[in-house]
Amino acid sequence: MDENPRQDTIRQVLKDIRDKIPTPIPLADPYEEIRYRLQLSKDTFDKWRDGFARCADKLAVDIAKNLNEYRTLGQLKPLEITVEEVANTLKNPKAPFNRATLDRFTGRALGDLRIYNPPDAPGETKAPPAYSIWGPAREDGQGGWIQRITGTPTAYVSPDDVPIVSRLLSEEKIDLTFNAYADDLGIVSWAVFYTNHKNQLRSIGYEMNGKLLWINQLLTPDLKVLQGDVELASVGRRFIPENQFVVSVDYREESGSKIYFNVYAMHMNFDFKKCTAVFAGPILEMANTFLEG
Repeated sequence: MDENPRQDTIRQVLKDIRDKIPTPIPLADPYEEIRYRLQLSKDTFDKWRDGFARCADKLAVDIAKNLNEYRTLGQLKPLEITVEEVANTLKNPKAPFNRATLDRFTGRALGDLRIYNPPDAPGETKAPPAYSIWGPAREDGQGGWIQRITGTPTAYVSPDDVPIVSRLLSEEKIDLTFNAYADDLGIVSWAVFYTNHKNQLRSIGYEMNGKLLWINQLLTPDLKVLQGDVELASVGRRFIPENQFVVSVDYREESGSKIYFNVYAMHMNFDFKKCTAVFAGPILEMANTFLEG
């Protein structure tokens, strides 16, 4: 006769215990914070795009000259870039988006970064290997597209493995890049770097005849614009003026049986009153060898 009341009591005790156990809070996706930073940068991005569009014809002359002058210096041998293609690209900052822009660069890759600093130190500095996974282009459910990329010096880490990505980020052992397209932003990107140097990078991008032209601004770890008398991991201490950008070109290269996601980049000082771009160095060349599987 006492069995049922006893069972009811036990069930109530167990329920009370369960109710007191806190519900696990889902891990925050680090890429969502990056997406938020991109949205907060909209006014800055619009200002940049307006400046590059207004100065497109003159800036294209300098940008093409700088990129072409050093294109045979290091391990990469990118094709010559014409003034016309740069000018046409900058004049059309928010061209219709095709997912092929991001799909060209997806998969596992082994990165080989080399740095050159002409004319002061034309020799080559080689960084440790980078193990990266360039995630697929995905619709974001808001009419845009996103791509997640991870990079570490020791192993491949899936951009979708939120627990591992979050842990490595807290330990400062992973680099993250988030590429995106939105109607109000155009092509944009944000990168968080820890493995070779502690910096962040925010960027606007342009589709340019099968290549991606990026205008990148270096930021400190606390998200301030990197300028003034600063220490760069690549070349040491130097002065960075206002409106210095890293201009980079991403292009896919097929050589023999191998596929590469190449990045050819250099620092340039921009003057939007005079519409000029002066080479400032250093030059960065990243050959990412695509790996099957």
